[in-house]
Amino acid sequence: MNKWLEKMDTKHLQWFGIALIAILMAPILYLGEGCIFDFHDQLDETILSYVFAARYPGAEVYEQMMSGVPAEGLKPSAVLFVLLYRLFSPLVAFKLQYLVVITCAFYGMYGCIKKLTNSSIVAFLCGTAFAMLPSRPVYGLSVVGVPLLVLCILELKEIFEQKKSKKLMIVPTIGIVFFGLTSNLVLVGYALLIVMGLIWLLEFIIKHKKDVGLLYSILLLGIVYAFTNLDLIKQLYTKASYISHREEAVYFGTDFWDSVMQMLKQGGSLHTYSYHLFIYIPFLLAIVILVLKYKKNEENKKLTKHIIFTVLLMVLIILQYSILRGHTVAAIKSEMTGMLKSFQFERFCWLMPTAWYLLFGFSLVTIWKNIGKKSNILAIIVVAALYLPTILYIARSSTFYQNINQIRKGNESGNMSWENIYSEDVMSEIEAHIGREMSEYKVASLGMCPVVPLMHGFYTIDGYSNNYPLDYKHEFREIIEEDIKDNYQIEAYYDNWGSRVYLFHSEWGTYYLFSKKANAQVENLQFDFDKIRELECEYIFSAVEITDAEDYGLTLEGSFESESSWWRIWVYKL
Repeated sequence: MNKWLEKMDTKHLQWFGIALIAILMAPILYLGEGCIFDFHDQLDETILSYVFAARYPGAEVYEQMMSGVPAEGLKPSAVLFVLLYRLFSPLVAFKLQYLVVITCAFYGMYGCIKKLTNSSIVAFLCGTAFAMLPSRPVYGLSVVGVPLLVLCILELKEIFEQKKSKKLMIVPTIGIVFFGLTSNLVLVGYALLIVMGLIWLLEFIIKHKKDVGLLYSILLLGIVYAFTNLDLIKQLYTKASYISHREEAVYFGTDFWDSVMQMLKQGGSLHTYSYHLFIYIPFLLAIVILVLKYKKNEENKKLTKHIIFTVLLMVLIILQYSILRGHTVAAIKSEMTGMLKSFQFERFCWLMPTAWYLLFGFSLVTIWKNIGKKSNILAIIVVAALYLPTILYIARSSTFYQNINQIRKGNESGNMSWENIYSEDVMSEIEAHIGREMSEYKVASLGMCPVVPLMHGFYTIDGYSNNYPLDYKHEFREIIEEDIKDNYQIEAYYDNWGSRVYLFHSEWGTYYLFSKKANAQVENLQFDFDKIRELECEYIFSAVEITDAEDYGLTLEGSFESESSWWRIWVYKL
């Protein structure tokens, strides 16, 4: 490798990350309310945990949703970000949250690769790919923030091992505290603490090494999580204030090898897809190089250790995930009660994106440094050829690409923008038409997601929550019972899971996103409207026209829409 390229590779390229982040944010800022973010499990539910925490600080019950849902069942995934929602509008807060998440994703991965390999070029490439992963900012740093935690731990280990000035501990200490406040114990924190603890224990047993830096990191992160999860810890020793609807959950397992293949192809859950399919190629090439040149230099030996450790961790996570997702474990969990039933012990899979892109970095560095000794041009060509498929694969699904596509095609892109979904102008018009304080009455949504009126401030009898009273699940079921009994799919969906408390209709299945372009109509609803009235619901906000509304004692107040709204909303008074 010539001197210029070698000098370039050891330079600190992190400042180029500012330009990268500016590029990724540009279309989102340009589109304003027309920006695109993933809707599922983000804008349809999880965002409300931040909005409500900011709107009703200290509340034990959020009266606005589902006739009063316990606040402990709708906790934000990253408590520190609640501050943003108190200071800014939900849209501005959400964009700032996204900015923080992708910034931490880039610099965390960049820092890890740079520190472990001393290759700034590959670190920048991997940091770019990692920052572009279509992760959901509502989960904070729980997925793409893990490399930042790893980097802080590496810094602390070095400080303690080399007996550097304790003043250097300030930045990584702040980093770990920040990670703890912007990630979630239940989603990923417990998995991190267990992995860190096992590594410390193995080092102590095998090497008789007291890794003070790692132990300090474990204790610090544990304290932060304990502080932010006091209610959860109390529940372990005291009786819960209500019986959760999750007590009736029925789990269905997956074949072991199907789970293994899923992990190998795309990752664990929808929230942790790592788009790693093309990483196998540089990984296999790196293995060949290391086998042939292992004894040639110490650098190859170091890279080999990094790769072996990462692969072993990934194999263990894949095995653990596949076993816990199996039919036997699912059957056992279905019979359990309490936290053991609802807790997802397979969340170690949330560490997989970090593991994949560390492996990607180690593989590219191996190829870069070994081929570069013979030919700089060949090294550049090979690394570029191996990198491009992955970055293009990610880009096609990235938030950046979705927003660029929105700029090019507008509403013809087929995506729902923030403005389309929440339709604030339409909601304001409906509020003005009703002409009463929103806290004085309740509404229900039909053919549309309840998050739309909830974000505006309407009080609803429906909603989406992963933890709410079982009694309310039963009570709401009385409303839809006659309608869903004709569709086993919906009946099983509600009875076996039940986190979406919606006015499901047998003919629609679980679909609830009818756009105004659909011009949809419905009749022969089998809802118990008397039960709806019992829950003090006075209005139905429907995204479809109810052609026989009078048969149910409904009076049409009017239909409302705007050019930017996804919905045409018929408002019916009970």
